[in-house]
Amino acid sequence: MPGPTAKDPTLRGRRNKTTTRATLSKPDAETTEKPKLPSSIEWYPEVVAWWDDLWTSEPRKEWIDVDTHLLYVAARLYQMMLDPDTKPTAAKALAGEYRQILVQFGLTPMARRTLQWEVLRVEGEKQNAARRASSGATSTTAAKAAPQATARVDPRKRRLAAVQ
Repeated sequence: MPGPTAKDPTLRGRRNKTTTRATLSKPDAETTEKPKLPSSIEWYPEVVAWWDDLWTSEPRKEWIDVDTHLLYVAARLYQMMLDPDTKPTAAKALAGEYRQILVQFGLTPMARRTLQWEVLRVEGEKQNAARRASSGATSTTAAKAAPQATARVDPRKRRLAAVQ
């Protein structure tokens, strides 16, 4: 005696599919419109570098214009975290808020995984990544053994030196 008839495949499909799944690729440098940071603040170079990286990164294509306002808030929080006048307890609170904004915009590896965003890699980048992975143990030990030629200057110390 035959069993019950099979369900229609469309009814059997999983219902927990995400609508955010996307494959991300680098935006075109020529067509990428990068908003400027407000000129009312003297931005630290680290914040400016972060802002430039932000607008040339892969998740950029997933944002809409209204998201820019919250990214300005993130830039301001980052600026305040780097400010030498910020107390450690306040800097810790700022870091928490900053981290949450990064997650909301898919700017951390775990956030991209949660959103099921996959970064498209160019063939040359895949080969470079494989090469780095295979030589990772030797390059890390060499980097630890050799001191850096240029020391990175803490922006807080630089600002203190300018005041004195």
